[in-house]
Amino acid sequence: MSLDTVENQIPGIVARKNEWVKVTDAVMYAATDGKTGSQRTAIALKVEEEGLTVQFTCLDNPYHTKNTYTKHNTDMWNQEVFELFIAAGEDVPVRYLELEINPNNALFSAWVDNPDGFSLGLTMVPYEESGIVHSVEKSAGQWSGSFFVPFALIGKSDVYRLNFYRIVLTDEPDGINWEGTISNSAYLCWNSTISGNEPAFHRPGRFGVLRID
Repeated sequence: MSLDTVENQIPGIVARKNEWVKVTDAVMYAATDGKTGSQRTAIALKVEEEGLTVQFTCLDNPYHTKNTYTKHNTDMWNQEVFELFIAAGEDVPVRYLELEINPNNALFSAWVDNPDGFSLGLTMVPYEESGIVHSVEKSAGQWSGSFFVPFALIGKSDVYRLNFYRIVLTDEPDGINWEGTISNSAYLCWNSTISGNEPAFHRPGRFGVLRID
């Protein structure tokens, strides 16, 4: 896929209820410039009666055991995470749910108010009230997981706007209080946000479309 295609596309998924649909089996794109990332990622989803289940496998991930965040709803984006941003409806959302899960099975969930594509306000979703069911498995060089997002949380619709993201540590960190930066981590998207010099995920105009058949 050419860089020009990545810059201009808004990808779509069509899902039938209770059937798995593949989002990607390998490729995600750099947030900054849309180039193909070196770290492979497999993502699939299934629409069920009460919600949406996402399964993922993060390959090419030699340092996933270095993550130190273990508590829910903390600043997990400073290290390695797999993320989903999602909103009901077809329009570019000004409010969407941000979900993050890390290799320690810690979960972050918050509503993001983003009226202009750049200004962020967060309303945390208390962990005990989210209804999200999640799990992870770790092995050498990779980790995988799944999470179930209830329609009671995100709203029930025939169409959603969404994007998937991954932060991958590419260099062994110094000590335990490390943070990811553009120099030691890859910032990947299902649909690149084309954010320029610095990686940024909060670009709702770049969200893809999920239609439920």
